[in-house]
Amino acid sequence: ELRLIEAEFVPKTYRKGGFLLQVGQVDRYIWFLERGILRLFEEQVDGEEQTVYFVSAGQLFADPESFGQQMPTVASVQTSTDCQTRVISYDGFQRLVHAIPAWTGVIHRITERTLMEKAQKRSRLLYEDARTRYIRLMTEQPDVVQQVPLGIIASYIGITLPSLSRLRKQLAIEHA
Repeated sequence: ELRLIEAEFVPKTYRKGGFLLQVGQVDRYIWFLERGILRLFEEQVDGEEQTVYFVSAGQLFADPESFGQQMPTVASVQTSTDCQTRVISYDGFQRLVHAIPAWTGVIHRITERTLMEKAQKRSRLLYEDARTRYIRLMTEQPDVVQQVPLGIIASYIGITLPSLSRLRKQLAIEHA
């Protein structure tokens, strides 16, 4: 069974700034991120991008609604760094469903956990102040803070770039 699974997950490399998925496309893959950082973002009414989620190395990613129902996505997924992934196509996924009885249960548990984590992160963005959100990001995903442009991080925590710069300066003074 492990060999069947490994055969379906194909290595794929993406350059920084590339798109895995754009608004209106159907998600036809599940990605396992071996190296790099992905960001999921939505375009706001005013045309600004709102980063809503980061994916770090060691995590699986897919748009569950788009992948599961093969319908257009409402968000875009872009590489924030060069990325090395392993991808399984929708068809490959279906082959595993038919070949390995336990596959559906495993994926269901992974998807459930991923959705819970995503919901928790989004919920925190609504109820925590920018300082708390930034400190949480530094703690939970330090690779993002080290490698992603500050403008994207500001978008994620819901503040302007100058406000993020002031916050970073305050934190540096406090920890000096």
